Amino acid sequence: MRRVSAWFLAGGLVTFAATSVLSISLATIALVVALAGALGLLLQREPWPVDRNVAMAVGIYLALKLITVLTAVDVRHSLREFFEYWPYLVFLAIPFTVKAGPRRVALLRILAVGGAVASVYAVVQHFVGVDYLRDRMLGNPHGRYRATSFFFHHLTWGGYALFASLFFAGQCPRGKRDRILFRVTAVLALLGILATYARGPVAGLVFGLVVYLFVRRSAWKIAGAAVAVTALALIFTPGLFDRFQSAAAIDLNPNAAESRTGIWLSAWAIGEAHPLTGVGPGNFAAAFEQFKVNPHLLPVGHAHNQWLDEWATSGVLGFMGFNILFGTVAFALWRRRRQADGLPAAALAAWCGLAAAALFECHFSDAEVLMLALFGAGLGLLPGSKTAEEENGD
Repeated sequence: MRRVSAWFLAGGLVTFAATSVLSISLATIALVVALAGALGLLLQREPWPVDRNVAMAVGIYLALKLITVLTAVDVRHSLREFFEYWPYLVFLAIPFTVKAGPRRVALLRILAVGGAVASVYAVVQHFVGVDYLRDRMLGNPHGRYRATSFFFHHLTWGGYALFASLFFAGQCPRGKRDRILFRVTAVLALLGILATYARGPVAGLVFGLVVYLFVRRSAWKIAGAAVAVTALALIFTPGLFDRFQSAAAIDLNPNAAESRTGIWLSAWAIGEAHPLTGVGPGNFAAAFEQFKVNPHLLPVGHAHNQWLDEWATSGVLGFMGFNILFGTVAFALWRRRRQADGLPAAALAAWCGLAAAALFECHFSDAEVLMLALFGAGLGLLPGSKTAEEENGD
């Protein structure tokens, strides 16, 4: 039984690592198979290796979220939304069944190769302007094209590339080949971020770099990293800053049809009208038409801000639950920040970078990005190797 469970787990995780950038359906099936194997192993293992604080935070979050679902304006719609997205939280625990050492490194290698391939495809799209996978032309906002890689939307790819870039940039594996692979993946993913012309992932990248360099006590490198990112942005995407400037002009005008300010004010109004439990997950679009502050605003399905979206759809209870979960995971990664391989520090930087990007987009409600973020955070929470000081003999 144990051997069968191990094969299910290994096969599911390898398949997920290989397909997470290609197909949400295949990645989900792979994780379900891995979950079956993980549960089989966990049931035979005592004590359970899962971080208890994180497990408790997940339980609190799900309980509070379920209350907001059952008190929603449209309960059926909210239940469908709940069961579509939030079972992915289980995958935060799956990496705990993977032992430190060759197996974990093998998973990271597969993830890195998949991220690198997806990033190369995004770079090609940026210059060619064609999504060959879906046989369509891409948007051309400022001279070059808005890449989507293997995903449907450029913002989904932006969130995925953001997490991958920070996650692999911060790791310090022992093998020279692994270090080269991870650094190359991080740089390619950085170019993939710039190729989206999206503000959120760029802001998240900058914030995540600051978090990582602070955690690893490399503050003097912040200036160098900032200069490198700026130079790449100017060379690789010459219209990026014009794009940000024009988008900001629209966003700061609440009367514009696509104004983020108008969307955010409307989301705040929805939360004010339903302060305790919100209108329920999945009901934002309908509520937006009722509460939008400007009748000229175009219809949207979410608040383009994760925190305001939680406030509007889940009220105080859901907002508290989300922050408890996010903060507990971040704190657990912080406690492991001195691990020699740099995995927890890298996962923390990617987790916080995604949170900063979520000020402009609902990345934690995007299935493709959510799966990678939870899986990466779970890998960072694994009982790991020695600290850097212990490994150096200090």
